[in-house]
Amino acid sequence: MDKGLRSSPSRRVPNPDGTGKQDRVDRRSVKSAMLDKRWYVVSRRDIGYLRFILESYDGLLFMRTVDAATGTIEVGFHPSRRQDALALLHALSDEVGLAPADPPRLTDPPVV
Repeated sequence: MDKGLRSSPSRRVPNPDGTGKQDRVDRRSVKSAMLDKRWYVVSRRDIGYLRFILESYDGLLFMRTVDAATGTIEVGFHPSRRQDALALLHALSDEVGLAPADPPRLTDPPVV
């Protein structure tokens, strides 16, 4: 396999303190921070169909299932594609019944 074609989840970047050392940066977190995100609730039976439709637009939107039991999904898109992404989501909301949802909590409160 050609090393130039291999994808790495992290890369080395120069350390800003001037020591010449390099820090590792997780590319996935950088890419995730660049996306505008929306959360929706959709029927559980439509999650696969919705994923199939969104993936057919080849990079316009990215979808992940946050909670399959409740049908909560997260949709992300690059800010430069905002107009196209929101237009598609609006069209799909009529077809699939996307209902806007609040972002999920990062951590649950401790059980006492």
